[in-house]
Amino acid sequence: MKQTGLLFEFRETDYRLGASPIVAAEIMPDGDWRKFLPKEERQSTFNFDTMSCVPFSATSIIETQIRYFLYKGLLSDGQLQKLVSWSYLKDGEINFSDRFTAIMSGTTKNGNTFQKVWDSIRKDGLLPETNFPMQGNNWEEYHDKTKITQEMKD
Repeated sequence: MKQTGLLFEFRETDYRLGASPIVAAEIMPDGDWRKFLPKEERQSTFNFDTMSCVPFSATSIIETQIRYFLYKGLLSDGQLQKLVSWSYLKDGEINFSDRFTAIMSGTTKNGNTFQKVWDSIRKDGLLPETNFPMQGNNWEEYHDKTKITQEMKD
């Protein structure tokens, strides 16, 4: 099987299915999130594979949930204003920079783990796609850490 970027890591502190103390609320009873999915973005849009399937999937999960919140009217006016003023929400669409998350989480030529990506999202945050779009002619250019400015981090 061809490696496409998912690396497995198991930490002692990771929750296991069925053994988590977290009680989740049921949001989508039928489990069909398709009408809330964001526009498709591919990790190998260019002539190379970014090996960023884990960052792409993580940002898509968050985008899907925010689209659901928008559709259901579950965000306050203040939350909506922040999403717009911070350039996360444009023309009613939400889109995070997969590239920013890939770089900040340390994605390698072999890929990344769920833990590193979600830890990065929690610690480093998310950046709007418009602030750091998909660019580059090869893996090195796409993952060039020097393109991340302090302003982006802030």
